Amino acid sequence: MENLKFDLFLSNVDIDFKDYKIKESIHGIHSYPAMMPAPLAEFLIQSFTRRNDIVLDPFCGSGTVLYEALKNGRNAIGVDINPLAILISNVKINIGKIELSKLEKFFIEIFKAYQQLEGKEFELPKFKNIDFWFKKEVQINLQRLKTAIEVVDQDIYKLFFKLVFAKTVRNVSNTRNSEFKLYRLEEEKLKQHNPDVWKTFERDFKVTEEKLLYREITNNSNYVKIFHKNILDLDEVENETVDLILTSPPYGDARTTVAYGQFSRLSLQWLNLWEYDVDKESLGGKKKIGEFDPILFQLPVLNSVFNKILQLDSKRAEEVLRFFHDYFYSIKKLAKLVRKKGYAVYVVANRKVRGIEIPTDEITKEMFEFFGFVWVDTLERNIINKRMPLKNSPSNIQGQKDNTMLKEKVVILRKI
Repeated sequence: MENLKFDLFLSNVDIDFKDYKIKESIHGIHSYPAMMPAPLAEFLIQSFTRRNDIVLDPFCGSGTVLYEALKNGRNAIGVDINPLAILISNVKINIGKIELSKLEKFFIEIFKAYQQLEGKEFELPKFKNIDFWFKKEVQINLQRLKTAIEVVDQDIYKLFFKLVFAKTVRNVSNTRNSEFKLYRLEEEKLKQHNPDVWKTFERDFKVTEEKLLYREITNNSNYVKIFHKNILDLDEVENETVDLILTSPPYGDARTTVAYGQFSRLSLQWLNLWEYDVDKESLGGKKKIGEFDPILFQLPVLNSVFNKILQLDSKRAEEVLRFFHDYFYSIKKLAKLVRKKGYAVYVVANRKVRGIEIPTDEITKEMFEFFGFVWVDTLERNIINKRMPLKNSPSNIQGQKDNTMLKEKVVILRKI
C-alpha cells in the first residue's frame, strides 16, 4: 500500500477538526476521558487501510476507532482493561440493531417496574465510601432503578439501558461532574443537592436516545471483536494478521493526567463490574518487582529523559520507567500482530514530570523501530474542547503548577 495521502496530511486536511461536535455524533452517547476525535480516526483508517482490512485498537476506550472502522467497511479488534469502556464500545458497535420503537417500549416497561417497586426494601451495595458519594435516598432509588432495568429481556437493549444507568449514577452522585476525577461537592452545594433518580434517568435516556439519530452503521459483513483484558495478556489475535494498529494509549500517570479508573469507578460499582482498580491494573500501575529490562536503558530518548527526572526525584523517575517498561512490552506484543507493510499509528500527548517534558512521541518511535518498524511521519494537532484542567501539578508539590497537555502528536510507522 504505497499510495498513501501524505499530501492531504500536510496541506489540505486540518487534523485539529475544530468543527467536530461530539454532541452531534453517535460518539456522544457516553462521555469518556481522552476520546480520539471521530473524524481523525476515520481519516487515518481511510488513509492506511482498504475495505475488509483489520484495524486493532489495543486501548479502545469508548470504541471510537472500532465504530469508525466498522462504518468504513473494515474489520476491527478492540482491547481494554476498563469494564466501562467495554460496555460503551459494545453498545456503540451494535447501535444499528436497536429499533427506536422497541427502545421506547422497554423504557415504559422500566418506568412501570420502577413505580411498582416504590416502598420496597432493597439490599443496597456495600462498596467502600458509598455514603460519602451517595445520599441514602439516592442509594435506595438507584437500587430500585437497577432492579427495574432487569425487566428488559433482550441483550443489546439491556446493555443500552445499563449505559444510561451508568450516566445516571454519576449525575446523581455527590461528585463534581464537570471533571473526570472524583471530587466531592462542597458542603454548601451538597446541602442543596437532592437529585431525583428517576427524572435524571429519564433525562439521560432522552439525551442518549437522541444520539441514535447520528448513527451511520448499516448492516454489513464486517466484524468487531472486543476483548476485556490488559493488552499484555492478549493471546487471541494471530501474528501478522493486523493491517493497522490505531490507538491513543494511556498517558502513564493517573494522578496528574487522566484517571480512567476514577472516572469509571462509581458506575462500575453500581453495575457490579468493579473487580479491580482500573488505574492500578493499567500499564505501569503496579510496582515493579525485580530489575527493569536492560533494553530500556539502550533506548536513547527514554534513557535521557529518565536520567533527567532521576536527578530531581528518584521515585517519580521509577514511576515513569515502570510505565514505559509495560509500554515497551505492549509494543513488543503488538508489533508481532501487524502484517509486513502494515501500519501502527499512535496518537499521543507529551506530559510533564517535575517540569520535564516526556517525549512520548519520540519514545514510541524508537520502541517500534526496535521491533522492525520504520518511522514515516509525525504530525501535530491541537487538542480541541479539552476537558482537563489547563494546569496541573506535575511535581506533586503544593502550589507548583504547569500547563497540561495542549497538543497531540500522530506518530506514523510502517512494518518492514
